[in-house]
Amino acid sequence: MGDKRIAYIDFIKVFAMFIVTIGHCAQSLSCQTFPEKVIPNDFFVSIHMPLFMIASGFVLNFKKIREIPITDYIYGRFLRLIVPMLIWILIYSVFTVSIPSIGDFFIRYWYLSALFCSLVVFRLFSFLFKNDVALIVSSLLFVIAVPVFKTSLTNFMFPFLIYGVLLRKFINKMNVGYSVLFGSVFVLIYIFYWGLEHTVYLSPFDISNINKGMIISFFIRLLIGIAGSTFIFLIASHFDSHPIVQKFSKYGRYTLVFYTMTTVINGFTLRFLSFIGFNVTNPLILDILSIIFALLQMWIIYKFAKRVEKNKYISKFLLGI
Repeated sequence: MGDKRIAYIDFIKVFAMFIVTIGHCAQSLSCQTFPEKVIPNDFFVSIHMPLFMIASGFVLNFKKIREIPITDYIYGRFLRLIVPMLIWILIYSVFTVSIPSIGDFFIRYWYLSALFCSLVVFRLFSFLFKNDVALIVSSLLFVIAVPVFKTSLTNFMFPFLIYGVLLRKFINKMNVGYSVLFGSVFVLIYIFYWGLEHTVYLSPFDISNINKGMIISFFIRLLIGIAGSTFIFLIASHFDSHPIVQKFSKYGRYTLVFYTMTTVINGFTLRFLSFIGFNVTNPLILDILSIIFALLQMWIIYKFAKRVEKNKYISKFLLGI
């Protein structure tokens, strides 16, 4: 990945993390997987994880990836993504008084697993293919065709990683008209075709049990994720130098710990509220409290991360940096 941080990319990552956290807060406060809210549950779900993965692909540099020995690259990604994930799974288990299962290592923080698997595939195929187009096409077909990549929803996320790589090549050539185009496509798909039944959580892609509905859902997810994410990228890139973007981009360095630690906090909250028999049912109040709770969590975690990163060993194990 690139060494120089791009302000609006970090801002996008923080924004994506924020809407992910709002959803988790709503689940914990309502004690429901898909609670009734004024802001529809499927609205954020349609875009938040694709936005993350596209941002990850946006900063990939194939030339630098090829320069790093395969074993060193995989080991480095393992330390940065999987080791913190395993530690936070254990922490989650302590705070929720639960015993981690094998499934937890692929589901609890599935995005980190999917990103790790995707990067490993890229590195292995970059050894086989020196041409970037051949690398992209071959690796994509491989991930889509091999059933094991349904694990951690890697086959869902991988196309967005590739799109992020391509987007970086063309984003500077896109004017404001493109933002209108992608924004319109997103709105049209959301209004006429999108629904919770198409989300990857309810309709995962499994090549071994392929059917028409699964294929339709796969492409709807792909199109709405690309359209909505590209719209956000174009708007954010236009305001790259804006003080708000510059200010919030500093949080982008800590998205891994935002992701892992908010899951722990919300898991504990869900466990506690379920124990005392309390939950928020009013849709408007749930939305408001979820937003406030998400902001509070991210502020606390940022303060925590700033302290932790002073120790390079603890920082590596908990923050992945």
